[in-house]
Amino acid sequence: MPKTILKQGEHFIMCSYSDTVRLMPYNYVIAYKHKCGHWICDPDVALRLPLKMALFGLFTESHNMRWGSGNDLAIAFNTQIV
Repeated sequence: MPKTILKQGEHFIMCSYSDTVRLMPYNYVIAYKHKCGHWICDPDVALRLPLKMALFGLFTESHNMRWGSGNDLAIAFNTQIV
C-alpha cells in the first residue's frame, strides 16, 4: 500500500482572484500563473518535502500541466496525489 502524502482534510483549490493553486486548509501557494499564460510550480517553503516532490514530479510529467487551466491543475493534484 502506498504511503499517504496528504493529511486528512488537505485538498487543492484554484483561486481565481490571484491565479494561484493552493493547498487548503493552510492556504499555501503551490503554483501561480505567469503573465505569459503558463503555470509555475513554486510551492510554499512551509510545505512538507514529500508533498513538494510529488507535486513537482506530477507537474513536470505533462506539457498540459504547465499550459492547462488552474482548475485542471487543482483537479489533477487532488486525484493523483494521495
